[in-house]
Amino acid sequence: MRETLLYDALMQDCKSILTLKDVNLKYIWFNNSFLEILKKNNQSEILNKTAFELFEKDIANIIEKHSERIIKTHKQQTYKIKINENTYKICLYPIIREGKLKAVLSSAFNISKDEKIKYKLLEKLFNLKYTKEKEKKLDERKELFIATLTHDLKNPLQSQICTLELLKKGNFGSISDNQKEIIEMLLESSKFMKELLYSVLTVYKYDNGLVKLNKKSFDLNEIITACILETKCFAKDKNIRIEYKNFMEECIISADENHIRRVIGNILNNALNYAFKDTLISIIVAQERKNISIKIKSISTPISEELKEHIFDKYISGMNSDKKIGIGLGLYFCKKVIEAHKGKIYLNSNNIENEFIINLPIESETEIQEKLSFN
Repeated sequence: MRETLLYDALMQDCKSILTLKDVNLKYIWFNNSFLEILKKNNQSEILNKTAFELFEKDIANIIEKHSERIIKTHKQQTYKIKINENTYKICLYPIIREGKLKAVLSSAFNISKDEKIKYKLLEKLFNLKYTKEKEKKLDERKELFIATLTHDLKNPLQSQICTLELLKKGNFGSISDNQKEIIEMLLESSKFMKELLYSVLTVYKYDNGLVKLNKKSFDLNEIITACILETKCFAKDKNIRIEYKNFMEECIISADENHIRRVIGNILNNALNYAFKDTLISIIVAQERKNISIKIKSISTPISEELKEHIFDKYISGMNSDKKIGIGLGLYFCKKVIEAHKGKIYLNSNNIENEFIINLPIESETEIQEKLSFN
């Protein structure tokens, strides 16, 4: 009973293709799945025939090659073959009795779906690799363009600024008040362009990990004082008083001096740009635990809740509401520099009082080279 049930299951119900060939590679037994693949109606059309009598020559060659190999080696063989647009995985097993090969058992599984999935996966991997290579080439071209832009714009712009400054001082002859006013406008515009160019190039380099921090010991007090002097004329035009208080006996920090100076200058210039006329900007430096805290407070138009949330993001600017010119890279730059120094920068805003706070860790005086890598 059990033998009959097993035989019927293998012959009729088994979806795998099962065959048995003798040592002459003639089919002596097979199940109904083999009949279906050959599109035959009865067993007599297949019994005692070789693969060359049942399949096309190319397919028969593959079947016979692996069958002959198992006869020579007496070892299991596995291969793939395509029949009627379907792909099959064939497993060949030697049937050995008393040390002699008696027959070759074959089982075949339709793996067409798996092969299609595998093909699609490989196609996606290839496309991904191609896309990455394409992006890499575009990045290289972009980097070359940025480098060329730096060379072509920075030098003539600096020359323009120097010439305007000489004109303003009267080195080329006396000038009227109206002429001086126009020169000052041109000079301010040129300096803004230089600052804009520097910001775009620097942020690009930061985002691509092309900038290194050059840490060394310096007096933070001197940097802040220099930033205040640089904005003295602008503050005077708006009748804004800058009050600076330093509550530290020593204000020596280990950081990248140029980058920290640009951060403080950027925050101070922002405060002056947006502050109401005839108001006070306060700068306070103090030690808080293991950090040096720099607070820059001003009085200006209230900052919206939406802007507060994204104020340090790239390309975010208050220009829409306050009609100020900007591309929203300044505060993004400040955040990246401070974070690269393992510090924090954030905004406290209460109605018209806006305070930017920078916390920098107090480190050793050893010079360190650290590569920036921003996401």
